[in-house]
Amino acid sequence: MEVKISNVATFVRGALTTEGTPASHARGTAYTYQDMTVAQDTGSINQSRIIPLFIDWADIAQQSYVDQMKVAELQGRLLDEAIEALTYANHSSFTDFGVTDLADGADDDTTQIAISVTNIDNLVRQVRRKVRENNGSEFMAQNGIHFCWTASEFAMLEEFAQANGFTLADLALKNGIPEEKAFKYFGSYHYMTTQQTANHRFAGVRKLGTIGLLRATWGVPYFNPDPSGVASGGGTNSLSGLGIVTRADYGFEFCGSTSYYKEFYIDINTTV
Repeated sequence: MEVKISNVATFVRGALTTEGTPASHARGTAYTYQDMTVAQDTGSINQSRIIPLFIDWADIAQQSYVDQMKVAELQGRLLDEAIEALTYANHSSFTDFGVTDLADGADDDTTQIAISVTNIDNLVRQVRRKVRENNGSEFMAQNGIHFCWTASEFAMLEEFAQANGFTLADLALKNGIPEEKAFKYFGSYHYMTTQQTANHRFAGVRKLGTIGLLRATWGVPYFNPDPSGVASGGGTNSLSGLGIVTRADYGFEFCGSTSYYKEFYIDINTTV
């Protein structure tokens, strides 16, 4: 995904929905202009996730292994994971890929695929084929193509890599897949996630979809001494300690169903 960090409320991207067609032409003759339609897709940074945590002053004083910045660091990691999960949850904006797609048959199938060591290589090939058939070769050459696998599927890819080839297989046997959670194989970028949506995997051309993040709140922890809390009998009381609040304001834009870019976001329908 392309990430835009700013304080604007909306961000705009354009995509061609009607392209020109090369027409026959004779020297010295008139020609007719063709219409070109550009769709405006607007994303809004209007959603929010928040993690407010409270630590008692005594607990802060009596332990030294977790300070306020460690808590803020934890909150940031949890928000990263939440945004990642929300990205995958947008699979209805993607183009379906199922069993008949895998067999190079009918397009945009929703029949679920049981991913295994024996078919994961063909799955990569057929997703790449699907993008090419929708005239996405140049986009792949420019941005690359990605796959987001579960830990189990990532292990299948690792097993396949270790069993096939020579130099690359030796490297995979020696080092495994690097713990950076990314692996370049089959001419594709492979990522590992634990935030997947059940029965769906995200693949396709990189950096065509956009995540908008509000600069004012992204990565900014707020420290509130003696914050107010809700009292058991109603009203509010002050809590004796430190409130640590971290939030993320975000929005997505996937160039919409009106754009042929949609063909480059692939929703792999899976059995798990």
